[in-house]
This record gives sequence, structure tokens and C-alpha cells, in this order.
Amino acid sequence: MPDAIQFLREMDKKSVLPPTDPHLQVWAEKVGGYPRGLEALVGYLNGGDTRHIDDLLKDKSLFEGEVLSNVVYGAYRRFD
Repeated sequence: MPDAIQFLREMDKKSVLPPTDPHLQVWAEKVGGYPRGLEALVGYLNGGDTRHIDDLLKDKSLFEGEVLSNVVYGAYRRFD
């Protein structure tokens, strides 16, 4: 999924992504590399310094059933 990680890095204008790729690789695999799932991660992390990729990766309910819908909804639900 190098293309997915590159896509994430290109969207990361505020440098909110982890500096190394292992967590990004896991995220990209879990969302199947779909751009909307990748965008949801960057959007979530852009919401503040207290947000971390681990918050989403630890939520197993995001990755059951309709993964892409769950991820997008779950990431944006946490904006509140």
C-alpha cells in the first residue's frame, strides 16, 4: 500500500500524521486503501493535538461489517 501512504502524506498539510509508516500501513490496509477512508484519518487528526491514530485503530467496531462507512462515520463522529 505504498500509494495509499503517499496519498496520506500528500494530504497531510498540517503534519498531523505519525512520522513513521507502520500505523499508516495498518490504517491503509484496514480501509482497503480507499481514498475516503484515508481522508477520514487525516481529517480526524487535523481536529486537534489530542487526537491520535491509535484512538481509531483501537476501536474494533470501526473495522466490522461496512468498514468504509464505519470509518468515515466514526472519524467524523469524534469531531464533536
